[in-house]
Amino acid sequence: MKIEIKKIIVTTAISSASGLAFAENKIWIAGDDAAYVVKSALDGTEFDRIKLYENASEQRLPKPVKHDLESCVLGEVEGKQYLFLFGSGSLSQYRDSLFILNIKNTKLCLKRSMAHLYNSIRKKASLKENELNLEGAAFAGDKLLLFNRGKNFIVSMSWKKFALYAMNELVNDIPAFTIINIELPVVNGYQIGFSGACALNENELLFTATLEETSDAINDGPVKGSYIGLLNLKSNTAAHVVSLTQIKSANGNILTDKLEAIETIKITGKNISAIAVADNDDGESKLFYLTINLSE
Repeated sequence: MKIEIKKIIVTTAISSASGLAFAENKIWIAGDDAAYVVKSALDGTEFDRIKLYENASEQRLPKPVKHDLESCVLGEVEGKQYLFLFGSGSLSQYRDSLFILNIKNTKLCLKRSMAHLYNSIRKKASLKENELNLEGAAFAGDKLLLFNRGKNFIVSMSWKKFALYAMNELVNDIPAFTIINIELPVVNGYQIGFSGACALNENELLFTATLEETSDAINDGPVKGSYIGLLNLKSNTAAHVVSLTQIKSANGNILTDKLEAIETIKITGKNISAIAVADNDDGESKLFYLTINLSE
């Protein structure tokens, strides 16, 4: 695919941007060390910070206690729109939280522990304690997909069953799920890993991935490149990476920003307008406005 960076905006709206959703010409941005989300105009010029709980700080949360909200999706439940924000699960107890925000009444925000579900994913995927690192979330038809980084795989489950489980404390049975293992390249001994995803349709998804010189799910390493890929979801148990393209600037330099999430803004045939976010690790974030041509 051909990828062109049309514009880059540096924003102080949120630190460490990591999750992204788009609806009604507004973008929603989550940060991995933020206790709030940002609702912003598409061009990033106007924004509101929305706290996820009472007395939430607008300062960056310390690494040992941050929620590590690495992904988010907008989903409908009983005719109402909610923003679901997923902790990565890489470190209990703070990072196995799910926040559910009513986007029409942002004073209503639920917090749920995903410890039971996350532990079940660890067990089924044969992971060690620190190998769960959920970095992306997307819908594909009636399925919710969660993307794990490092040991790259997708968790697939019914959206309706997940929403029922997540929003009702009386529902204890976790939704059935399947694990779809995905192979991404290894470069100089380091694994390219998922960092975000969004759906084009019920069978095709765009995803972001990064090459980071670390083998630790918790501690970051130098970023050696970011990628955008196209993935075909063949079934509940199989998927295929159709293409994977490293992102470069107009002058051909490899992009060393860590792209954390991607969302489509407009799709016209094989041409896609998209937005991606990057974590600067310095209290600011970057918005990347992209055009993607899938036919090249």
